[in-house]
Amino acid sequence: LAQAISGGDIARAACPPQFLPEPLPHFLGVAMVGGSASASTAPATANDPCNVTFQFKGEDHTLGNALRYMLMKSPDVEFAGYTVPHPSEPYMNVRVQTHEGTKAEDAVKEALGNISAVCDHVLKSYNKATKKYAKEHGLPLEGAASRASPRATGVSSMETS
Repeated sequence: LAQAISGGDIARAACPPQFLPEPLPHFLGVAMVGGSASASTAPATANDPCNVTFQFKGEDHTLGNALRYMLMKSPDVEFAGYTVPHPSEPYMNVRVQTHEGTKAEDAVKEALGNISAVCDHVLKSYNKATKKYAKEHGLPLEGAASRASPRATGVSSMETS
């Protein structure tokens, strides 16, 4: 999920309603479901899909704050918070608690989709405004306004710079 949307690795571990007292273990490319990966990673009582802490590798406050904001806009989310344990570590933890009947993982997927939709809308609005400005001022329609989104064409942001 995180790799496809934000380019990072994600580890998922369920935990009790309190914040974890120690850092989550990191599993490259592995998504743990509940405490089923191993008994030492999460307590046996932590199989609650409504209370989950997600750990993103390679992400920071940029995604954390936007994700927390989008999660809290959902009426199904009771609590959402994030933390970056230390600036020298490439981890960002997101704690999600949902109302009964809604899985935390579903709420995170929806919030990430909403972030993507907002980014697409901002890019579309920017391109429209740039084209309008260029037309009003007799400028050529070259540059960002006439190019397709790098995401839509499969071109990375490094290649467009």
